[in-house]
Amino acid sequence: MTTKKPRDDDWNDDFSDEEFDFDALNPDDLGVVDDAGDRTVKSERQLLTLQLLRQSIQANHPNDAVMADFAELVLPRLLEYAIGVTAKGGWFFEALDRRNAQEGKAPVRRDNAGDQSLNTHILNGLFPANLIERRLQQLDTNARRLIDEFERRLGVAGFVLHDFEKFDYSRFLSLPEHYQKITRSLETNIRKLVLAGSDQTIIDEHRELFRYLVPALGIDRFLDPNNPSQWQDHCDDLLYIAYNAQLRYDTNLNLGEGGLRPRLRDRTLNCLIDLACLADSLASIIKHPQDTEKERFSEILHRLSDGKLRLSYHSIAENRGVLTNIVNNAVMAAHTDLNTSTDCHYQPLLYLPTGVIYLMARDAPPVDAASLPDRVVEAIKSLCAGELCQKQTGFGRAGKGMKYADYYSQFFEDRDLMQVALSATLKILNPRKKSVAQSRSESLQQFQAKGVLSADFDFAFEDDIRIDQIAEFGDVVTRKIWGDRRDRITTHLKSIHPGKSAKAAIAKLPDPNLVAEIASHWQLEDYLPQIYEIQHINETLKELKLKGNTGGVPLDWYFLAAQYLKNHPGQSEEDVRALGIQVIDFIINRTAPIAAAYDLPDGWDDVRAWTSQVVSLPAQTQTPETPASVEIFLKELEFYQAAKKAGRGRQQICSISHSPYSVSEQMESAVLFTPQVYTNKQMLGGSNAKRNISSIAGVEMMLRQILMNQTQATGKRFEDGKYRYLYFYPTYYFTPETNNFLARAYSNIAQTRFDTNLRNHFVSPQLHADFSRENYQTADAFLIDVDLKRKQNLPEGDKERKIDRTFKLAYPENKPLTFYFIALPPGRDPTDTESWVMPAWLALAFPNILDVKTVVSESPIPPYRDGAEFEETVFLDSAPQAFRVLLQRDRFRLHHLLEGWQDTDPLQTQHPAPLNILTAAYAIHLDVNAKRGKSGYDANWGKLTELANNLETSPLYVFTTSVSGHVSAMEMHRVPAKYGSISMISTLALMRKL
Repeated sequence: MTTKKPRDDDWNDDFSDEEFDFDALNPDDLGVVDDAGDRTVKSERQLLTLQLLRQSIQANHPNDAVMADFAELVLPRLLEYAIGVTAKGGWFFEALDRRNAQEGKAPVRRDNAGDQSLNTHILNGLFPANLIERRLQQLDTNARRLIDEFERRLGVAGFVLHDFEKFDYSRFLSLPEHYQKITRSLETNIRKLVLAGSDQTIIDEHRELFRYLVPALGIDRFLDPNNPSQWQDHCDDLLYIAYNAQLRYDTNLNLGEGGLRPRLRDRTLNCLIDLACLADSLASIIKHPQDTEKERFSEILHRLSDGKLRLSYHSIAENRGVLTNIVNNAVMAAHTDLNTSTDCHYQPLLYLPTGVIYLMARDAPPVDAASLPDRVVEAIKSLCAGELCQKQTGFGRAGKGMKYADYYSQFFEDRDLMQVALSATLKILNPRKKSVAQSRSESLQQFQAKGVLSADFDFAFEDDIRIDQIAEFGDVVTRKIWGDRRDRITTHLKSIHPGKSAKAAIAKLPDPNLVAEIASHWQLEDYLPQIYEIQHINETLKELKLKGNTGGVPLDWYFLAAQYLKNHPGQSEEDVRALGIQVIDFIINRTAPIAAAYDLPDGWDDVRAWTSQVVSLPAQTQTPETPASVEIFLKELEFYQAAKKAGRGRQQICSISHSPYSVSEQMESAVLFTPQVYTNKQMLGGSNAKRNISSIAGVEMMLRQILMNQTQATGKRFEDGKYRYLYFYPTYYFTPETNNFLARAYSNIAQTRFDTNLRNHFVSPQLHADFSRENYQTADAFLIDVDLKRKQNLPEGDKERKIDRTFKLAYPENKPLTFYFIALPPGRDPTDTESWVMPAWLALAFPNILDVKTVVSESPIPPYRDGAEFEETVFLDSAPQAFRVLLQRDRFRLHHLLEGWQDTDPLQTQHPAPLNILTAAYAIHLDVNAKRGKSGYDANWGKLTELANNLETSPLYVFTTSVSGHVSAMEMHRVPAKYGSISMISTLALMRKL
């Protein structure tokens, strides 16, 4: 056999391309047997993301023929040619930085160094400019007089082409080769280029270029579906708009001899140019809400609208996650509530993670900033109260009885909270649960044997879940709900009464023995002596100098519940519920007059103060040097320093973030991670192992537990799930259309594992690995299930029923999200490596599917406020060893994902595409390390680190492992020996893709 000399980029000199004829291999030759999933070849289909984006455009622009045709004819071509192509940042800045480093020059300014795809750049400019143009048509403006449907189509087409030099010409198969050779060069400016040997002018060259680009992008049919060739009559109109969408560079206003010959009138062209320039400015400049204050926007909008329209905004100084979304919506409502049936004063135009930009009428009334804190509180209440009633999130049963998260008292008055507690108790202590009544009886009998309880009382009763239900409910409403109310009254009295007078005031506070009073209400007075003795067990133990205590278990309620059922036999679950309602009425009638005498804080004062500090309107924008900001910083610094003091004067501070707000100890039922964890914000050597949390961080955790958590897991149970957060950042904002699109996709993300179906999507039955951009984009159907909601509501046992195990925000459809994040559970008893498998892959894949920036982190707090804070497209925050070995770095530019990157060192080492590396490594892992056991199929991701290390040091070791692994599989399943070559050959095929 003849062999060719290996190329420099061959992965191993010992294997040449001719040693195995991969194209000639087929499943029959290899005897492919895949127990972990079939390898069916999927037929070509329309992108799911294209369907969702079209639906979003239709929802935002019903009965708009222009936008409907754009979505049908042009949008598919943009997703094909412009996603993954750099418009801002990307390869251009990387090449500039590399050249400057080699020449010893300082790095260039970073204003536009952040990644932005060409697709996002076009849509982010087109959609808001179209909305503004639609608004101008309703006013007495030149746009209304000069722009009809065809002119509008020309304006849209001209803007789609305005960055024609930034397209990747290698993707256009119809383009002549000489155009494809001039892509991505710092030395070549296509706008000023005349090809060597050509006698054409620059304009002629661009006319020639448009002859290929316009049909390829579907613009010819968009301009006139019935006569696609008509666009050529308006080629110079398109060029004129494309040239002049920018204000300073590469413009061309030459309409004289040898210049452009547009068909439209000057005034119409100028109006379209202003719209294109506004679109380009929005897509390029707006990275923060306050960027709308730049003079360029006011000038262009003033010219277009005759001074009738301008831009406004609100901004938020922090990004907490869910809380930030709610604040954005509350402040947005404060703007849009000023609109009337005849006047649209504020129209949301752009959505950023930390604010919203509005199209504002000149005579719009100002927003009342003082009302915003209360609006935020009411928004939180309205979103959460219904969810809490329905799901009873934060309720659970512990050894001491029923417990609930402290935040319930902030959403409900006592009666409503007791009703929620009743539903939660009956739901948790359902008839399928094992009763602990007999063990409570045995505890009482043990105390009786010690002489703590009278010997002549009968404390014997059997297991009965109804006893548990009545006892646990009775305890939670009397000792906990009423007890919490009494504690709040006590705290209030301490705050308003100085010194010893506070004790006197507290002593006057009535504290009824509700258990005894309810016993009398149930006509069980004969058992009051036993109840009183049970309630004083701990005191009696001390008097008798005996060890032990009740441990907080409501033994009095268990005894009373047992006697009630003994005297009222035959009680059904509905009877128990009716009894609970009677108990609620009795307690409220007894305690309401006591509570009404005190005007207690509602617990939302910190949220109100925080809102007033972080939300800014145009007239209130503060710089970091303003006194208010300095005061907050100094207060946070003072708290931090005081937290390190020993003894008196020590200050509790939040373990999640620096915060000048009130701090409390974390409770297991109220947070999504383990309270007993080390933090450097707590004194070493102290006796308290629990972390502290500020009221604002506590509200964020509460919102996640209520609006995101699809299980009842809290504290350690949630943290042990090893959820990893995947954050989505826009570049640099969402429009109403793209935001609606992402909301549709986000709510239906259901794939939490890199399984054999995904592997088979990239590796064919013939073991051909397809790692093309198009194939990654068509993987959207595996990741997003548009029928997820219906499948979730199917009854148990239905084959189509699907459980969504993701941790994502459930938000009303009529309220736009401004920041998206999701957490994925890896599986049962996962390793740290397994917990990163799917989040890391999605982070690398989603920029070419959803056109967003992504960050993966273990941190529940967003690592960045917005996408402008980091230049790259993907950031893997402290990924485990396997991913560091495979990917070599943790930050990736947009073009890196599928093209790889080049080091800036003198050797300029070329690295392969990280997404391809990860996909190939996962496919190899599933082929080599997956196994079947008694419990079923196991992907065995814990061995990915070993695989990664082997791939880095000696790929041949992987082949050895693969063959030995299949030998074991053959012995287990009695597979013919010839099948043992499958894994090695598929591994070789995939390794070639690296």
